[in-house]
Amino acid sequence: MRLPVPSHRSRHVLWRFAASLLVTACADRTEREQPYGHFEPDPPPVDDRDVVVSAVPPPPIFGGTLTVIPESDVAVVSDPDRDLVYIVDLHAFALTQTITLPAGAWPWRSVADADGRVHVVLRGSGRVIAIDVADGTLVLDRAVCRDPRGLDVRDDDGAVIVACADGRLRVLPADGGPAQTLTTLDADLRDVMVQPDGSIEVSRFRSATVLALDPQGASTGEIQPSGWYAQTGGEDMDEMLPSTAWRTVATEDGWVMVHQVASDRTLGEPEDEEQPAYGGRGSSCSAIVQSGVSMYSRTAGRSSTGPLTGVVLPVDVAMSPNGRWAGVASAASVPGGGHLQAALVALEDFADDTEPRCRAPIDIELPDDPQAIAVAFDATARLLIQTREPAALYRLDNYELDRIDELSLAETSRFDSGHESFHEDPGTALTCASCHPEGGDDGHVWRFEGLGRRHTPALDVGLRGTAPFHWSGELPDFAALVDDVFVRRMGATMPSRERTAALEEWLYTISHARIVVLDDAAERGAAAWAALECSACHTGATLTNNAFATIGTGEPLQVPPLHAVGLHPPYMHDGHAPTLEVAVREMIEATAPAPALVSEEQLADLVAYLHVL
Repeated sequence: MRLPVPSHRSRHVLWRFAASLLVTACADRTEREQPYGHFEPDPPPVDDRDVVVSAVPPPPIFGGTLTVIPESDVAVVSDPDRDLVYIVDLHAFALTQTITLPAGAWPWRSVADADGRVHVVLRGSGRVIAIDVADGTLVLDRAVCRDPRGLDVRDDDGAVIVACADGRLRVLPADGGPAQTLTTLDADLRDVMVQPDGSIEVSRFRSATVLALDPQGASTGEIQPSGWYAQTGGEDMDEMLPSTAWRTVATEDGWVMVHQVASDRTLGEPEDEEQPAYGGRGSSCSAIVQSGVSMYSRTAGRSSTGPLTGVVLPVDVAMSPNGRWAGVASAASVPGGGHLQAALVALEDFADDTEPRCRAPIDIELPDDPQAIAVAFDATARLLIQTREPAALYRLDNYELDRIDELSLAETSRFDSGHESFHEDPGTALTCASCHPEGGDDGHVWRFEGLGRRHTPALDVGLRGTAPFHWSGELPDFAALVDDVFVRRMGATMPSRERTAALEEWLYTISHARIVVLDDAAERGAAAWAALECSACHTGATLTNNAFATIGTGEPLQVPPLHAVGLHPPYMHDGHAPTLEVAVREMIEATAPAPALVSEEQLADLVAYLHVL
């Protein structure tokens, strides 16, 4: 059993206690003898770990990049950090093929079809490729949409159904034809699960909602996992609302989802250094963001684990072949190592109530503390864990969890200190990525004392040159943001200037600003945008003038950048506009030059234009 290593935060507390004793002793001696003068304690500790900046900035952690094909005893492993796809022979536990993709392809979710091919989403290039598993050759490469996410194969014709973040479900014919649109839903789609009868279930990322569709794409309902209650501050129980469905996979009778929940309580200022406003006092079951696994059965309804202790940033889940276990990848790192890489959750422990409880899964620690990003089970129920740094695959014996096989996948390092800081738990069971999954936002509307409601601001919108930060612009620069949010509210040790600079620079690399391609509706929307003088505020490369405006709120708020705005509902600073249509109409009525009578067709065109920014 590994003994816990004191975090930077714990060492900070011990230092302050020792310093207080020393100050008291010296003060007493000064009163008696006065020989030494005034005693000044040393400044608080600084996180001065060595800083490494990767030559190729790694993308944010996406999770869920591992697929097992039981029939051929093969694992297909995507590596978005290095733009590689690996084929692993699970019988020999050996790497057999490595497929190199263009820089920035970002291979992600994959699925096998009945013809011995595996289809892989390339998030960075908007394409889906097909690989012949037998020899590792690329047999298909098709454009799908700008932001492809999950995918699955339809049984009757072998077509691949792809969920696009913009809300479209696209169909890729098995014979290699171009993509067709099955239906268009609200934005933020994530995982796709095609049922044997052709019906489809698709998850939405930040709302943790699963939409049910008939084979033609018409809606037949939706369901969301239950939240729970937890004590995250004070004496009262807080309602924890479902949020951020990192991974949803099909079961025989429904689906299982690993997701987060977010507190609905009003957040105040930090009470003291041992109770930061956001953190969980060292426990993931008292943090304002928690992790759990939920299941939906068409016969038994919903069930949930409730909060899982030690599981922070739960980016992937897999079901064991016998249905008894769920494997969870926990991607958060901790200064000094010793973090949880993966966990096993007993599915029979699930309950359908929302009573506050904290479940302890079976923790799995890997040698040298790598960072887990994906999990899967092989045909014999052995757990496979993929890690990003180093790039490796681990296999655990299903009866002796301490018996671990390791397979190196690549030698190239993509370690980056900014990336590390963003995904690091400072000891309070929270990371930057907990509220900003994949570098964006969690869609949650928080309540703050003295401020009211605030929607989590998205970070993947091109932050460079957009200071001051936060809706009210109270943080003049990035250093102030780190001090207020990362240190005071999350409870982290103050990073050195070099580490702060590394985090800032890495965040600036995750912008979704891309080449704008306009269809007819977006072309008309661009003309309406110009006519309504929207660019007076949303201007330049960042689509913001960094100015403040008071528009129906009674308080000056900073003009937000609009890159990828279609992926970040709800809208406005307090999240009161549920859709982009509502937000656009409200802004036209409040700001456009008179007369600003916009028809429904013009409104739709404007929204189409915003979706391609």
